[in-house]
Amino acid sequence: MKYEEFKKKYKGVEAEKYEDRRREKKLWENEQKLVEKHLKNLASQNSVSSVLDIPVGTGRFIEAYKNLQMKVTGIDISEDMIAKAREKVSKDDSNIELRKGDVKKLGKMI
Repeated sequence: MKYEEFKKKYKGVEAEKYEDRRREKKLWENEQKLVEKHLKNLASQNSVSSVLDIPVGTGRFIEAYKNLQMKVTGIDISEDMIAKAREKVSKDDSNIELRKGDVKKLGKMI
């Protein structure tokens, strides 16, 4: 898929059903476990306390970040995907910032 198509694809129903469509797949499950294991390893070594998650998508790793008390900035090109990720963040989660952004324009965002 071409980069410009991502701006249009992950909206509405596609964003709403994104995790449901993937959660049952073995690859998704394996990737989830691998990322969580890697994050735990980094946190236990005190080598990482903050994460830049691009694309954050629906925020599938937010719980892992919260459990490890990591500071997270999540960026995604799709406002609808960010909206789904925000559902996983409470008012008390001050360590988690989610915003719409384009990875190709990252330098302008920081």
